[in-house]
Amino acid sequence: MARRPEVRSADETAALLDQFAALVRDAEMTGPSRKRVLAAIAAMRDNLDRLERHVDPVMLPDAFFDPSEPRLIGHFVALALISQDRRPLGAIMPFYGAGVYAIYYTGSNRVYAPISGSETPIYVGKADPPIGAVTLLDQETKLYGRLNEHRKNIEKVAGLELEDFECRALAVQSGV
Repeated sequence: MARRPEVRSADETAALLDQFAALVRDAEMTGPSRKRVLAAIAAMRDNLDRLERHVDPVMLPDAFFDPSEPRLIGHFVALALISQDRRPLGAIMPFYGAGVYAIYYTGSNRVYAPISGSETPIYVGKADPPIGAVTLLDQETKLYGRLNEHRKNIEKVAGLELEDFECRALAVQSGV
């Protein structure tokens, strides 16, 4: 039984790619030649991806949810953070947890006028948990500690009032 020409052509192309791969594996490359080969491989990968999408009669969905995607997790953490109530920075009490926080300005200082009273934070930061922390108690009061450092620093600055600052905080699971 004779093979169809398009299948033979695909087999020949695959064989050529195998030959290319063998040449690259066996080649002694300089920095510039390695860079050119990596660029060629990236271009081939993009072209093969486009070709695959062209050949495959089944379309990809418009959206795809991958919970392991780090950028997606970052968006979720950001959404969870902004869903927290804003609290006066000077009124926070010690609490367990490590995670992320945002500080907002609500006063009348000209320097901060463009963001005063808005949802744009003046500062966003994180408080890392101790190594090996699993539970909130293991995380100690790292998040509170970072916010308290900011509180103390603001109190030292002439022309700024602690009452003009609010914060949001989100403890984030660690060590799992």
